[in-house]
Amino acid sequence: MNPLLIVPSIARVPKDYAIACGISFGILVLQAAAQQSVRIMNVPIASYFVSGLVSFYFVIVEMRMLGMLYRTHKDDLGWFTVRGR
Repeated sequence: MNPLLIVPSIARVPKDYAIACGISFGILVLQAAAQQSVRIMNVPIASYFVSGLVSFYFVIVEMRMLGMLYRTHKDDLGWFTVRGR
């Protein structure tokens, strides 16, 4: 997670990165709403278990979305290209 790599990468694809951030924010809101509604169940162990599964699912969705962002812009980002050759 080197900022010298991440910040220029964001600058190379700002529109798509902004869309990914917006979707991530939406997922964060959905996750908070899902956790709040699950805690209303008044079943302590089950509510934490379901809340954890919902959170894990949304993290997987965010990872998939960022992976697709990288995959579609792999050449633009140039993370693994050797420069100077």
